[in-house]
Amino acid sequence: RNGLGTMAVDFAILDPHDLRIIGVVDVQEDEAKQTKEAAKAKERMDSVVEGLGIPVLRIRASERHTVDSLRRLIRETFPRRITPSAVRV
Repeated sequence: RNGLGTMAVDFAILDPHDLRIIGVVDVQEDEAKQTKEAAKAKERMDSVVEGLGIPVLRIRASERHTVDSLRRLIRETFPRRITPSAVRV
């Protein structure tokens, strides 16, 4: 590897008008299933995203969500950044 590593978010929520990043969704695995490397990578990603001022919605992979519950969580997490008509799941 080149030492740069890779970083990724599970989902990015974008403004449909200008494709501005409104926030990101982090789907969290159970800590018992997470490797040390994965935990360090997640810490690095959190640091970068927080440094950019991008809000993060964290949900557990083990939780079951409906489309309506995901819409509600997105609206609650990013209330000042998102219009109701922009939430399409």
